[in-house]
Amino acid sequence: MADEEPRQDGDMFLLETKMERIEREQKEAKEREEQYKNLQVKFNSRMVLFTFGLLIASILADFISGYVASVAKQSADAATSAADTARRSLDSSSETSQQTLREMHTQSDAMRDAAEFTRQTAEASRRNADIATRSLLSAQRAYESY
Repeated sequence: MADEEPRQDGDMFLLETKMERIEREQKEAKEREEQYKNLQVKFNSRMVLFTFGLLIASILADFISGYVASVAKQSADAATSAADTARRSLDSSSETSQQTLREMHTQSDAMRDAAEFTRQTAEASRRNADIATRSLLSAQRAYESY
C-alpha cells in the first residue's frame, strides 16, 4: 500500500498505483509538451509574419530611397542648369553693359563735338550779325550826310 496514493472520484476515494501515477505524469507531461509545441508554433508563425513584414518594409524603403535619389538628382541637375544660365546671362550682361558704355562715350563725344560746332556757329553768326549791323549803320550814315 505504500505505492498507492488516494484520489477522489466524486464521493469515493480511489487508490492510485505507482504505474497509474507514472502514466498520469507522462500523460500530463505530453499534454504540457503539446501545449508548448503549439505555443512555439504560434510564436514561430508570428515571427515569420513579422520577418515578412520587415522584408516588405525594407523593399518599400528601398523603392522610396531610389525615388528620392532620382528626385534629388533632377533637382541638382536643374540647379546646375540654372547656375549655368545665370552665369551666361551675367557674362552677356557684362558684355552688353560694356558695349553700352562704349556707345555712351561715343555719343557723348559726338554731342560734345556738336555742341562745340553749334557754339562756333553761334559765334560766327554773332560776328556776322555784328558785321551786318556795322555795315547797315555805315550805309545809313552815308545817306544821312547828303
